[in-house]
Amino acid sequence: MPIVEAMAAPSSNIPAPKTPEQAQTRELVRNALRNQGTLDAAFELVRQPIVELASGRVSHHELLLRMRDEEGNLIKPGEFVSSIRDLGADEQIDNWVTARAVMMLVPTIPDWGPQLEINLSAATILSDGFFEQLTSALHRRKVSQDALIVEVAQGDSVDPEKMRHFMRRRFRLAHHFSLIDFESHGFESLNKLRSLPYDMVKIDGELVRNLPNSASDQGIVTKIARLVRGQGRRTVAMHVEDADTVKLLKEAGVDYGQGYYLGQPESLRGRSAREGRPATVAAEQALA
Repeated sequence: MPIVEAMAAPSSNIPAPKTPEQAQTRELVRNALRNQGTLDAAFELVRQPIVELASGRVSHHELLLRMRDEEGNLIKPGEFVSSIRDLGADEQIDNWVTARAVMMLVPTIPDWGPQLEINLSAATILSDGFFEQLTSALHRRKVSQDALIVEVAQGDSVDPEKMRHFMRRRFRLAHHFSLIDFESHGFESLNKLRSLPYDMVKIDGELVRNLPNSASDQGIVTKIARLVRGQGRRTVAMHVEDADTVKLLKEAGVDYGQGYYLGQPESLRGRSAREGRPATVAAEQALA
């Protein structure tokens, strides 16, 4: 089945919402998932730049999912993302995002570099046929596979054995390293990445936001950067909010930064992955 047509299967084990607000948001998400039209009306994508700290150059952009209610008001991601997961619709939304990302990529030659990054659930990444469909769609558009970075969604754990068969693929993969990871496993989870096909490690904002005021966080971030660079990979610091943080990240050896100080999310309506290049987004045909 084409990725863009995949619909979420109803779940028989949906947790009850804890508040009236959660119940309302879940109903909005449920209505949005009914068909392609309601999905397109409720959800949209914005892009945020990933900046090379040493040069200040924009390396690529991450696509971020946004949702609007029936009056057109934005719903906070923290509110609707949990509803998507509770309803078992991760793969449906992932397919919707992926289809649009493919149509926004500019045809390139190999090794031209990444253009866009998308955040997908582990279930989607490991689902049967997903990468085959994605590879075929990129080939039809004459886009190199290394133009797209696939980040495993925050909080998703991936069985290393199941990920090993992606090592021969040319897709770029990003791993999200959070404060919870550090508190639970220290740096051991980063050491386990040595045998897996990750190209980048994204350092969660909880370890970055208070960097100028926390010697402890500075030490952790520096150690992460050294470990990852020793593996031949790059680091991306999230939620970079000021010049002092940029200075400390550069001193720590972090390669890239992402955050409002470096660039706010902007609408992708009528734009392609490259700066200023117009695009026609016909996503319904992307992965057919």
